[in-house]
Amino acid sequence: LNAFIHEVGIMHELHSDNAKTLFQGEMAKKIRRFEIYQTFSEPYSQWQNFAENKIKQVKNTARYFLQWKNTPIRLWTYAFIYAAEILNRMASTHVSTRGVTPFELVHGYTPDISEFSSYEWYEVVWYQLPTEFQSQKLGRWVGVSENIGSGHVYHIITHTGTVISTSSITHLTDEEQRKDRIMQAIKELDDSIESKIGNYKNAIIPGNEVNDDLLYLDFMKEDDADRNDSIEFQERLKDDSIFSIPESDEMKYNDLLSKELQDKYIGVSVLLPRGDSYNDAVIKKRKRTADGNYLIGKEDTNPILDTRIYEVEFTDGGIGEYSTNMIAESLYSSCDEEGNQYSLLQGIVNHRTTEDAISQVNGFCEINGIRRRKITTAGWELQVQWNDGTCSWVPLKDIKESNPLQVAEYAISREIDKEPAFAWWVKHVLKTRDRMVSRLKANKSVCRGMKFGIVVPQSIKQALELDRLNGNSLWKDAIDKEVSKVKVAFMLLNEDEDLPIGSKEIKYHMIFDVKFNLTRKARLVAAGYMNEVPAHTAYSPVISRETVRICFMLAALNNLDIMMGDVGNAFIQAKPREKCHVVITEEQLFGPIAVGSTAIIVRALYGMKSSGAAWRETLAIVLEKELSFRNCIADPDLWFKEGVKRDGTEYYIYICVYVDDLLCLAEEPKKYILQIKDHFPIREDSIESPKMYLGADTKLVKTEYGDEFWCTGANSYIKEALRVVQEKMQENNVQ
Repeated sequence: LNAFIHEVGIMHELHSDNAKTLFQGEMAKKIRRFEIYQTFSEPYSQWQNFAENKIKQVKNTARYFLQWKNTPIRLWTYAFIYAAEILNRMASTHVSTRGVTPFELVHGYTPDISEFSSYEWYEVVWYQLPTEFQSQKLGRWVGVSENIGSGHVYHIITHTGTVISTSSITHLTDEEQRKDRIMQAIKELDDSIESKIGNYKNAIIPGNEVNDDLLYLDFMKEDDADRNDSIEFQERLKDDSIFSIPESDEMKYNDLLSKELQDKYIGVSVLLPRGDSYNDAVIKKRKRTADGNYLIGKEDTNPILDTRIYEVEFTDGGIGEYSTNMIAESLYSSCDEEGNQYSLLQGIVNHRTTEDAISQVNGFCEINGIRRRKITTAGWELQVQWNDGTCSWVPLKDIKESNPLQVAEYAISREIDKEPAFAWWVKHVLKTRDRMVSRLKANKSVCRGMKFGIVVPQSIKQALELDRLNGNSLWKDAIDKEVSKVKVAFMLLNEDEDLPIGSKEIKYHMIFDVKFNLTRKARLVAAGYMNEVPAHTAYSPVISRETVRICFMLAALNNLDIMMGDVGNAFIQAKPREKCHVVITEEQLFGPIAVGSTAIIVRALYGMKSSGAAWRETLAIVLEKELSFRNCIADPDLWFKEGVKRDGTEYYIYICVYVDDLLCLAEEPKKYILQIKDHFPIREDSIESPKMYLGADTKLVKTEYGDEFWCTGANSYIKEALRVVQEKMQENNVQ
C-alpha cells in the first residue's frame, strides 16, 4: 500500500477479502489516514475479488519460470515479482482494458519494456563490479532492480548465493557458450549456488534446519490441483527449445471480444429514458458477468427475444444498463419509415440566406388591385442545435412546420421578422401563443402552503404555532416521530474532534406534508444541492407502472396473493455515499445543549443527492444475497425467484420495489415481507393486501363465473378532491 501511494497516488477505493491483516493493525491505520474507501468480498466468495484470479495467474507464471530453469526454491520471491512485472506490461484482451497494458491503465503512460525484454529469466550473464573494473564474472539474471540507479539495473545472483544489483552486465555469445571452459564455469557457478542456498527441490538456510522431504511446489499447496506435472525440471527440451510463458487466463476472452467488436449496437448514439426524461447516450459495451468471463444474454433476430444487456454512457458522464429491446425501441422510435433519424430541437443559433431569398422591397404583390405580402420561405436557412449536441443547417420551410414558435421568437430576437420569409406568419403565431398563455393564467390558480384544505407549515416554529391555534399536537407528534427515527443519522463531535477529510458542510431543515388520509407528516431533509456529486452516483430508477400492472395480471393468472409493506425511513437504513456534516440549529434533535454543535451525517438522509441510490443498493444486497432474489432484465426494480406451491406447482415469486413501497406476489406473500422486515423496519399497519398502491385504488374483483382479476382506479383521490372543493365553496358561500 505504501509503495502504491508513493508511486501512483491515493486510490479512491480498495477492495479485498476479509483477511485480518487487511483491515486491522498498520494496514487499517494507513487506510484511515488516507481516507480510502474499503470494501470486502463475502467469505468463501473468491469470484467477487478479481485480484484472486490474477494472483493465481502470477503463481502459474512464476511456477513455469522456476521449473523451466531449475531455479533454486529460495529465489521464488524474485520469480513472483518478475512474473507480476511481465504480466503488468502485457496488453490484455479483456474488453475493460481497451487493448492497453495494466501498467498504462494505472500510471497513465506506456511502459518501457526494454529492461524486461533484454534478458531471460535465470539467464547466465557476465557482470562486472565497480570495484573490480578489470574482472568479469558469471552470474544468473533474476529480474529488474527498480528504484536503484538511473535505469537498466538488474538483480544478479552470484556464486556466493547472494543477489546484487548492477547495470554492468552483458550476454554470453553463442561462441562462448560452446567453449568447454565456459561450460565448466557455468557448472561450477550452479554448484556453488546450490551449495549456498539449495536447489529446486531443497532449500538451504545457513543456521536453520530445513525439511529435505518437502516437494518443490509445497509452498503453493492450494494450487496443487493446477500444477502441470508433465513439465519436468530441465534447462531445455530435447530439441533445444524452451518452455514459453503460459497462456494468459484471459485468452478465453478472444471469442467474446470478437463478438463484442462486431456487435451492431456498440457505439450507437440513442435517446434513452432516464427517470422522467429522455437523455442522449452512447452504447459503450456489452454487460458481463461479475467475473468478466461471460457476456450476459443471447442475440436474436427478434429484438423482443434478444436478451443482451448493454452498458451506456450519458452525456453528463452517468452510466446505465439497458436491454436490447429498450435500445431498439428507443432507436426505431426516433426514425421515420425510411430510417432517417430525427431529433428534438434544442435551439436556433444562426441563420443565412441564398440568392433565392426575396428582399423587403420585393416582398409584396398585387392581387385584384390589392397589395398583399408574398407567401414564401425561399432562400432562408437556419442553423439549429439538436438535443444530442450536433448542429445542422435546415431550410426555413422545414423547421417552420415542426417548430413555428421557436422560429418566430428567434426572428423577433434577431430583428428579421420584417423579412418577407417571416413577416406573413410570425405575428399570427405569437398572437396565438399569447392567447393560450392568458387562458392558462386565468383558469389556474394554485393555493400555495395548503393541501386538502390544511395549512402546511414551512418551518418547525410555524408547525408548533399551528398546533397552538388548532388546539392539538398533530404537527408536534409528526415532528417527534421523525426525530426519533432520524437521530441515528447524526453523530455529534466533541469540541476536540476533527472533521473527516473532504467533508462538506450542508444545511438541513424539516419539511411537512399531508397524506391522502389527512395524516400529518414531517420529514427532516438535508440541503443536498449544496454538495456536488457525479450524476451516476445519484441515479436511482423505480419500477414502472406498466410493470406493476403486468404483475397484477400475473397474480390473477397464477392464483397468487398480493401483500404490500412500507419501509419506514428507508433512506436512513443505508450508509451515505457523500461526506457531509451539519451544524445543529434545532433543539428537537439533541436538546438545547447541542445547538451550535457539529454533527457528521452517518446515514443517507432525505435530500442528499445520492440517498436514493444508496438505499436502492442496500435493499438490492439484501434481496439478492440474503433472500436469493434476482432482478428482472426488463425492469431492474422487479425482483423474482423460483418457488413451489403447496400442491407442487412451480412458479415465480415477485417483489415490486418503488423506493420504500414493497409489493409481494406469492402463495404466501406475508412470509417474504416478514423476511425483509428482519433487515429493515416495516410498519405493521402497512403489511396488508393492497387497497391503494402508488396513489391508485386496488381491488380484487370476482366475476359471476368465479374468475378473479385485479382492478385499479382513482376513486379515493377524486372523492378527497371533491370534499376539499366543497369545503372551499362553503367557506366562500359559493353555490
